[in-house]
Amino acid sequence: MITLEDDIDGSEAVETITFALDGDDYEIDLSAANAEGLREAMKPYVSTARKTTGRKRKTRRNATRPSSFPI
Repeated sequence: MITLEDDIDGSEAVETITFALDGDDYEIDLSAANAEGLREAMKPYVSTARKTTGRKRKTRRNATRPSSFPI
């Protein structure tokens, strides 16, 4: 049996929530109360945001490395 621990307060977590912000994906284990708090805090943003069908990943290129190499 796997027991989850709430990442905020250490109590027993009941779910893992995944979300993305600024191109980075996150997941957090939360109790029912903290999950509800997160959803309430995000409500003004989620209610006006646009849902996407696919995720775009941030790509970072090293400025000193060429994007292609001669053959």
